[in-house]
Amino acid sequence: MPESQGDAELEFAAFRRAAAADLPDAFAALVRAVWAAGRPTARAASWARKATANLDEGSTAHQARTAVLLGLLAETADPAAAPGVRDAVREGLPNWLSLLTAHAARPAPDPALTLALLYLLAHFPEDAATLLDRTRHLPLTAEDRSRFERCLARRPATDPALGRVWPTPAGWTLTDEERATDRAWAAGLDDATAAAFWDKDTRSLLAYAGAKAYGALTVGLSPHEPSPPPAAPAADGAAPPPAAGPLGRHAGVIRCPACRGRLTEEAPGARCTACGARYAARRGYLDLTGAADGAADVIAVNAPMYLPRYESLLRPAFLRVHGLNWHDDVSVAAEHRYLAEHVAPAGGPVLDLAAGAGNWTRTLARTAGAGQVIALDLATAMLDRLTATLPGVLALRGSATELPFADASLGAVNCWNALQAMDDPGAAIREVGRCLRPGGTFTVLTFRPAPDPVYRHFQTVIEECLGVRSFDPDALSAALADAGMTIRHLADPGTFLLLTAVRAAPPRTA
Repeated sequence: MPESQGDAELEFAAFRRAAAADLPDAFAALVRAVWAAGRPTARAASWARKATANLDEGSTAHQARTAVLLGLLAETADPAAAPGVRDAVREGLPNWLSLLTAHAARPAPDPALTLALLYLLAHFPEDAATLLDRTRHLPLTAEDRSRFERCLARRPATDPALGRVWPTPAGWTLTDEERATDRAWAAGLDDATAAAFWDKDTRSLLAYAGAKAYGALTVGLSPHEPSPPPAAPAADGAAPPPAAGPLGRHAGVIRCPACRGRLTEEAPGARCTACGARYAARRGYLDLTGAADGAADVIAVNAPMYLPRYESLLRPAFLRVHGLNWHDDVSVAAEHRYLAEHVAPAGGPVLDLAAGAGNWTRTLARTAGAGQVIALDLATAMLDRLTATLPGVLALRGSATELPFADASLGAVNCWNALQAMDDPGAAIREVGRCLRPGGTFTVLTFRPAPDPVYRHFQTVIEECLGVRSFDPDALSAALADAGMTIRHLADPGTFLLLTAVRAAPPRTA
């Protein structure tokens, strides 16, 4: 017997015998035997058939892990490098489908097994008619059912829902106006572009489904998905008055992004006193990009569709899947509390970098005072919402890699759930280090790679589909050190990174 085949046989036997306490390690060994470096091994097809033949053995936790691994094999199989793997998995579909229908109909089914089987079966749209017919009466949640049905669907010739499905199509009930806008946008795509959008949406839904199933097995699952986050703490007293003028009270620290010269207010915006560049004030914020209104925006088409769903659907889903936060241990309330406890301005204004719609800006304004906070973002749609709800906060449109502030002028900087989406996070970190005053804090929420290769696969797919990344903690610490900052506090629940770094004081001169 070849060594690889023997390894797979031995690991599978050990996995089947493993008690609950030993199951994670036994499964990890099995994964290494049949799925290595993100691809099926030479013995994957043989194991897939054996796994189906023995599906009645072991607990529901054994069965769920087996289903997740079979789904990974089907998803990552390369017909040239691992011929027959997907076919071997597909041969077992009748057995796994029967297990799903029997298990889900129980009075108290194990959600991890139900989710794992849905993830496995969702890889076979060629069997959609059978799969949908056999599962139509199962007591699935609307979120899980709509995700399962969309993964099995073929792209329709007309009126495809593109980019309006993640993390679950059930969360994307569009108004008539939104539907008309969506149809007009989709109609302008050529067939290849539309097909690429459809395939990316499918991959992102499969990754979410797999991560949810594996999260249910490894960390537990909160009872609701998706759930609106609690509102940010309300500000004390009446709303603060609007910031006076496009530079507010911070003309002394704001600089021209082109030459770092001082700015002076000049209707309808501001002018650089050094190079003469002019910047327009629009809808309550000063645009320091130098671009035409709406140009070079970072929010994709149809932004108005995304904004109403961001806090209630998209953001919590992203934190769950990318942060391994399926039990909602890192809650919005905990995030607000972290900022209130760790942001410590050092004699200068507080910058909310990549502020978005202002959820975290509100917390900063509550703790530091609205007049002491500056919000900066590149997305005009986000800034429009921020200025409408936080009129006392000075808002700027600008780039994180060319911060429009003087050296050592900011008391604190916050970058919350945004660093991973920046094109050049290293440059942004260097700019934060340049602008922070000695002793000022830099608070960050971002993500690290999952150490478990199975969960890391789901993370990686989400990163590719959504255009984000995760950070090695040591590399991130080194980048902060290079920018003159040291980490004072670090928490890493799940695959989150919540950290507070402090700008070092300059060396004393004789």
